[in-house]
Amino acid sequence: MSEQTRISLWIQILNEAKPRTVAEIGVWKGDFAASILTNCPSVEEYFMIDPWTHLRDWNKPFNVSQMAFEQVFEEAIKKTNFAAHKRQVLRGTTKDVISQIPDERGMTFE
Repeated sequence: MSEQTRISLWIQILNEAKPRTVAEIGVWKGDFAASILTNCPSVEEYFMIDPWTHLRDWNKPFNVSQMAFEQVFEEAIKKTNFAAHKRQVLRGTTKDVISQIPDERGMTFE
C-alpha cells in the first residue's frame, strides 16, 4: 500500500468515525498529521507523540543523529503550524508522555 493510499484510507476512516481527539504515535516529519489536520474537520485535538531523539536501544533506519532529529522535528512543527491550536506536541517516548493525555473522563493515565 502506498503512503498516499494509507493516508487516504485513514482520512476516510476518521471522517466516518468523526473523532474529536486523535493521537499519532511516531510522527516523524509530520506528513500524516498535516493530512489529518487538513482533511478531518471533526478533529479538535491532535496529539503528536514522538521522541524526535536518537535512542540508544532502537536499531531502526529512522534512528538518525540528534542533529538530523532536530531538523525532522522542525519540519513536523512547520507542516502542522496551521493547526497549532489543535496540536499537542508530546516529545518523548509513549511511555514517558502517556500521562499527559487525558482519558475520556478528564483523568490521565498512570
